[in-house]
Amino acid sequence: MLTFTPASYTAGLIASGTTATQTCTLTNTGGKASGALKVTLPGSGAFTKTAGTCAGRSLGPGTSCSITVRCAPASNGENDTAT
Repeated sequence: MLTFTPASYTAGLIASGTTATQTCTLTNTGGKASGALKVTLPGSGAFTKTAGTCAGRSLGPGTSCSITVRCAPASNGENDTAT
């Protein structure tokens, strides 16, 4: 089983021209290794992956990797989400 920490993230209000970032940790809490990981951010183009150690990697039991995501809204008042 793979789990993200934090499980969810709310950046709150972010003004156009500014950004917010969040680093998430993906941990294999199961008893078997995962397959090779692929990191995608479906949803709004306001979200981009800026760093990470997960892509293309297999996680053995008890091991982790990280992903950093940046939110940069194009205009004020947008309600953007990524999953």
